[in-house]
Amino acid sequence: MQTRDVDAAGDRLRMSVGPLIRSGDVVVLTVQTTLDPAAGGGAVVSRHFSAVLSTTFDAPRLVDEGGRRVYLVSKRRAGGGCVCTGRLRVEPGETWPMQAAFGGVPEDVDRLSVMLPYAGVFTDVPVVGGTVPVPPAGPSAGGRVQGALDLSDVAPRMLRRLTHIRSGLMSGFVLGGRRGGSTSIWITTCCSALTVRSSRPAPPEPSPRRRPRSPQAGLGR
Repeated sequence: MQTRDVDAAGDRLRMSVGPLIRSGDVVVLTVQTTLDPAAGGGAVVSRHFSAVLSTTFDAPRLVDEGGRRVYLVSKRRAGGGCVCTGRLRVEPGETWPMQAAFGGVPEDVDRLSVMLPYAGVFTDVPVVGGTVPVPPAGPSAGGRVQGALDLSDVAPRMLRRLTHIRSGLMSGFVLGGRRGGSTSIWITTCCSALTVRSSRPAPPEPSPRRRPRSPQAGLGR
């Protein structure tokens, strides 16, 4: 279990990443998340970890450095959202899990790094077989009940061609673009959602067009 304190846009959280659980063809990430007991009130903590600026826990990434692969949270087979924790409101001092399912991870992969906005990179998290943790059965202090993930609804989704990783709080990774290296994509994890921008160099400025020189130029009268 790897644990660290995280300041997510003013919400102070303690986040613990345990082993990734393999269940059939799916790998499940569980992040136990505690809101600072000194917080002035409850917070929708899942909104800090959404890739689409919503409240779903769909921004985590699993990185296989050896296999040069980056795995995204799986979509539902019908295409209606992700197989992940939805809106999660936590009261001060409460601990609740945020979970996400990933399809397409090869069976021989036994360790992956976990990337989370604000929290950075949790390296070398083991992938083990076992029972996926389920959320507490009762309601939270705010009266909400968190359901278990439906792993039968997972559709594989993956990004390929990992070319570089840089660890740390301002961590990210580069995905190679077209052949020849003319384009690359930088995905950062310093913000409330992962952002993508092109790092293709700007084309050179065209040289000024010169007027053709007259054959008589430079000749005296």
